Amino acid sequence: LEAREPLWLAVKRLAAETVMRDPRFREHPVTLNELPELEIDISVLHPRRELTDPLSLELGGDGIVVEGQGSYKGRHGVYLPQVATEHGMGKEEFLSSCCEHKAGLPAEAWRDPNQCKVYAFRAEVFCEE
Repeated sequence: LEAREPLWLAVKRLAAETVMRDPRFREHPVTLNELPELEIDISVLHPRRELTDPLSLELGGDGIVVEGQGSYKGRHGVYLPQVATEHGMGKEEFLSSCCEHKAGLPAEAWRDPNQCKVYAFRAEVFCEE
């Protein structure tokens, strides 16, 4: 989530890592016949900022990072800004879903700063269109 190399190099490396390591592609790997149908989107993340009030995020404009605290330390999840609008989520559902499904935290952990810190970020999205 933090810039450590030039953008072009990060895109190249992460594309390869996604194809090779992302569990979503293990059961159904992309085939050569599917390549012409693929659309590639790249989200370049802006620096994140901590939200003292997670409900202050701008739905559709902010992505989120949730980081477990206390006994949940080491767990984290990320949702890009477009996830909320693409799935018709409200703010509470967006936060709860990221906690539960991405970070393995209790769904309501975002409500308690002793269990979870919430950060927001903006993103520039580049599409093949």
